Amino acid sequence: MATPVEQWQPGMDLTAGRMESMNQRSSFMVTNFGADSSGGTDAAPGIQLALNAARDLGGAQVTVPPGVYLIGQTLRIYGNTRLTLMAGAEFRRNVAATMLINGDSGQTFGGFTGHSRIIIEGGLWNMRGTTAGFDRLGHVHQHRPRHGHPDPRP
Repeated sequence: MATPVEQWQPGMDLTAGRMESMNQRSSFMVTNFGADSSGGTDAAPGIQLALNAARDLGGAQVTVPPGVYLIGQTLRIYGNTRLTLMAGAEFRRNVAATMLINGDSGQTFGGFTGHSRIIIEGGLWNMRGTTAGFDRLGHVHQHRPRHGHPDPRP
């Protein structure tokens, strides 16, 4: 059995024990960073603060509890991050831009050299009648969106 660690490092075997150890030490709830879950105000600044905290640790789980989260600016996700929208959580697009991008603007990644080991799961991604939502995650290595439901309704 592999030794639990606080943070996964490239080249390290990823085992269930290590994942559980990482999960217990590095988990952020977006509402603790000021994200409004009522759908009344822009939640993006608080969500981004949680994503930045995950980035600053070299990766973590960012959890979105049930509620409606207005996304009024493009969110940026980084390597070794697991973004989990719990059942009943909805990201509702409220900006004429992409909802989620891999990394920062100005970064130039070619091929599959962008931020890696990103998991995006759960919840409802309400694009509000538009098609672009994840168009800049294309050059991610080991990116796994799963179980979410993009919703094209306005």
